[in-house]
Parts: sequence; C-alpha cells; structure tokens
Amino acid sequence: MAEQRPVARGSMSRVAMAYVRERILGKEYVAGDVLRPDEIGAALGISQTPAREALQSLRTEGFLTNEPGVGFVVSPLTGDDLRDIFIAHSLIAGEIAARAAERISRDEIAELEAIQFELLAAEKRRLPDEVEARNHDFHRFISRLGGSPKRLIAFEG
Repeated sequence: MAEQRPVARGSMSRVAMAYVRERILGKEYVAGDVLRPDEIGAALGISQTPAREALQSLRTEGFLTNEPGVGFVVSPLTGDDLRDIFIAHSLIAGEIAARAAERISRDEIAELEAIQFELLAAEKRRLPDEVEARNHDFHRFISRLGGSPKRLIAFEG
C-alpha cells in the first residue's frame, strides 16, 4: 500500500478554488447563491480555513462578492466575462501546445493519439464523465510536454 503524503493547505485551497470555479462556470452555482466555507469544506472533506481562502481568492478574481452579514455571494457572469476567460485560456493553451509540438517524441504522439481515441469512444458511448476525464488527460499531457508545470495544477484532482 502506498503511503499517503499530507496535502499542504495551499493545495487544498487551490482544489477548493477549482471546485467552486467549475461550478460557477458550469452554472451549478448561479448569481446570488450564497457560498459558505463550512459547506464548501464539507463537500470536499477539508477544513473551513482552505475553503475560506479559496472563496476569498475567487472574490479577488471577481467570481464572488463578500456581503456583510450574508457571506460570499456568486457574482453574475456576463457574456463578456465568459468570452474573456475563453480568450485568455485559448491564448495560453496555444502557446503551450506550440512548445509541446517542438518537444514531442513519436512515442508521445502515439500516447496522445490513444487518449484522443479514448475520448472519442467515450463521447460516442455518451459517457460524459469519461469524456471529461480523457479531456483532462489530454490537456494535462500537453501541459506537461509544453513545460508548463504551474498550468498542470488546473488538471490535478
């Protein structure tokens, strides 16, 4: 049995940030919803402290507001907000993909093709969780090849 390493609180905060951000962008949490650190912590099996840090960070990013006596409230996302997010992501992803293309080996190409084949097969079988998992594998692989270790954090989970 592999020994489990303790996870640093900062890592838990990043996990909580990704969890909440995905739910906001996926419209599970909508404008006006109140998010509480204890509820986010319980959902993730972490303490309130990293959950609160995550919510505070998302407030500084504009995803949440902090209303006195209420707590953290989901901010409305406009079409411009979503467009900006996807434009920024596409610019970064394009740069990383270009670097990966310069470094990739034949074996790595075969591995990337296998991931893409699995993704398409999952899509054909209408398995959305599997599609999402393979999509993350694909992007994690490209980020690793592109030498972008900080971007890899977005695909850890």
